[in-house]
Order: sequence, then C-alpha cells, then structure tokens
Amino acid sequence: MPRDAVRGADAESLDLDGFDADWQPVSPRLVRVRLLGALVACPPFIVAGAVLALVVSPWWWFLAAPFALGLAVRVVLGRATVRAIAWAERPQDLALRSGPISRTTLVVPYHRLQTVEVSEGPLLRAHGLATLKVETAAAMADATIPGLPRADAEALRDRLVARGVRDATPPADDEPDASQAST
Repeated sequence: MPRDAVRGADAESLDLDGFDADWQPVSPRLVRVRLLGALVACPPFIVAGAVLALVVSPWWWFLAAPFALGLAVRVVLGRATVRAIAWAERPQDLALRSGPISRTTLVVPYHRLQTVEVSEGPLLRAHGLATLKVETAAAMADATIPGLPRADAEALRDRLVARGVRDATPPADDEPDASQAST
C-alpha cells in the first residue's frame, strides 16, 4: 500500500508494508439503505427536468442529467462501494479503509480522539444500522464508519472512548522536568 494512501495524524510512524489489521466489514444492508436514499432523492429532479425539457426548453435536460447519472452510479457501484468499507481496531489506533476504485486508508490514533458519536437517520434506523463518527483535533483525521449494526456501533463507541481516555493520560516521566530541577 503506498504511503500517500494513508491519512492521519501519525501516518509517518506506520509500518505500511506490513499493515496488519483484522478488517471488519460494515453491514451489507447498507447497500439497500443507500439505494433507497438515492431512489427517494433523485427521481423528483429527473422527472422535473424531463418535464421542463419537453415543455419549456431542451436546456432543462441539464437538470435531469446529473441526477440520472448519480442514480445510475449508485446502482452500478453501490455494492462494491459498501464492500470496500472496513474498519479495524489495532493496539494503538483505529484504521478505516474505503473506496472500491481508489482505496483510502485512514488511521486515527486513540490518543487523538476528541469525540465519538453514534447517529442514525430514518433509513438507517429502519434497517437497524447506525453511523459512528470519530472526531480528532486535526480535522483531516476525522473518520466516519457508516452501516454498523446499532449495537456494534454503540459497543465500538464505548471501547474507543475508554481507549482514548486511557491513551490520553500522559505517561509518567522518570526524569524531572527542567523547570523543576534544582540548581
């Protein structure tokens, strides 16, 4: 895996040649949720653009075309996109990967965690799924894991918070600080 494919606060300290992780996939039910979302959002714009193009001016096809293309891409690549999403808890960090065509791996060290949030919209809730969002001090390292079963998302959130609190505690120094040294 190329080094530039990894984003995160401590990306340079990783041994990427031996990127050892027990990757956990997200729920395959996420494919259905994403497809239903696209089927709810896109058709009104496609129909409106088509009607206006036929009645008013052919230029209105430019309204319908992006939504039709987006829906087609969601249908064709939906399963591959969801299969490419995975996460792994490693001893020092949380790793996430995504992208069926261009693979991205994001690594979030536990000591950089600021908030861990579980959320669910109506479609996710109807399918028993949730999204876990991890925020860090560096905005570039924020991570989202969509399509986790609700119970798994809550359990992962609790583990990440516990590890973040444990790893955020500064290690005990054996040597005194220079400002505390006696002269």
